[in-house]
Amino acid sequence: MRTHEANELEWDSEFFGCKCGELNIFSSEELNVLSDEVEKIKNEYDFLILRNIGNNPEVNWWINEHISAALVDINSSLKLSKDRFDKFSGNKEDFCIAEALHFDNQEILTMVSNFKSSRFSNDPHISSEQTNQLYLNWVRNSEGKPNKKFCFIVKEKELAGFILFTIDKKNKSINLDLVSTNEKYQGQGIATGMIGSIIGFANKNEIDNITTGTQVNNLQAINVYIRNGFSISGVSSIYHYWKNEME
Repeated sequence: MRTHEANELEWDSEFFGCKCGELNIFSSEELNVLSDEVEKIKNEYDFLILRNIGNNPEVNWWINEHISAALVDINSSLKLSKDRFDKFSGNKEDFCIAEALHFDNQEILTMVSNFKSSRFSNDPHISSEQTNQLYLNWVRNSEGKPNKKFCFIVKEKELAGFILFTIDKKNKSINLDLVSTNEKYQGQGIATGMIGSIIGFANKNEIDNITTGTQVNNLQAINVYIRNGFSISGVSSIYHYWKNEME
């Protein structure tokens, strides 16, 4: 069983204009080995994202001691299994599933500006303009890809909500990547309707589970997921390390 892995992040590197990487730590069992590797990893990347999968307290202490990275997110993982699909699925005609969002950039920017507690918005080294542009690029770069879909709804001729989701056919799973509801239409069951439509899509496409993640302090989102059959499956802490800012 692997205890950790480090990878370069090409998309992030292109967006931020510096070499970006990630270090995912799955266990505290070989922290002594990782201690010997960490200086090389720190020096290799200008911006390093560290994920303590499972929020292991030993790993949190290790990150504080060896990297001095900043905690930017504690993320809850949620999961909905196939045996609960029928209870929560829905296929209302006003919710669409498509390969792209055919709306202008400003309309999508208005939607993604709702992400006020993400790890990007929690990082003082990333401006709100950069954060919004990052999400816009994420949406646009996902359009037309065979494993990406959008569920969305239009009200009064404007985008009222959308979910970007990824289909993993090999593992028969769907992950909800981005979920946003226009503030003007919040409280009208839009998120529930979109989730129900995706569950209906999953039912028709031999999907066994649907996963997602959100910040532990985003209680509104967590409650929406739980009302729609999801259960919390794990918690991870996420840190950012900027080499030139933290040395």
